[in-house]
Amino acid sequence: MRDIDLIYQLDILYYELDLKEKELQHINERLEIIRKNEEKQRYQSELENLYKITDDKHLEQRKKEAQLNDLKYKLANLKDSFEKATIKDNKQYEHFISSIEDLEEKIDTTELEIIEIMMNEDKINNLIDKTKYRIDEISKETTDLIKNYNLKTADLKKEIEELTNTILMQKKSISVENLAKYEKIKTKKKKAVATVKDKACSSCGMILPTSFYDLLQKSDDILLCENCGSILYYKKE
Repeated sequence: MRDIDLIYQLDILYYELDLKEKELQHINERLEIIRKNEEKQRYQSELENLYKITDDKHLEQRKKEAQLNDLKYKLANLKDSFEKATIKDNKQYEHFISSIEDLEEKIDTTELEIIEIMMNEDKINNLIDKTKYRIDEISKETTDLIKNYNLKTADLKKEIEELTNTILMQKKSISVENLAKYEKIKTKKKKAVATVKDKACSSCGMILPTSFYDLLQKSDDILLCENCGSILYYKKE
């Protein structure tokens, strides 16, 4: 096989290798994003905030319950004093009744406040359950994605290794002089070889002069496009 044919194949191998390496890089970037998982972090932050609210509500409820017990204790003592007291006049009677009603009203208000706190706690607990469920969902999705990406990564690494070995073997089949020409151009261009179709360079589109095109068809030498510097490849029928 001619060197130009081997170089053409080598260029295709390098192009495939480049695609595989870019795909691997993209997967690694995706894995990094998945591992950070900003959505999961946001839900975890919300969950921590909900737990804090729950703790605050528990503390508020205990305070209200302590107030309620204190009010009930005061009411019981006041009623006991009222029953034992010798009421001298209407003013004293009204004072007792007013004080009792005031305490009973405070007790009713405090009990309603406690009920409201408990209802809010139920709502918060429901939100906590939903948030925990979503975190578990995201964790499972993340685990599955990472598993799939790891499998894909392993496959890509194997393909890259195989391509690299094939490239090394291909290079050994090319003369040192022509390989050096190819590698010099390869350092400047992603694809060093351009095919020729309808007398035009596939890299830059320039129409080749007739005399140069005739030479390309007959020669086995490495010929370059005068416009873009690519190695020209004409596949002989």
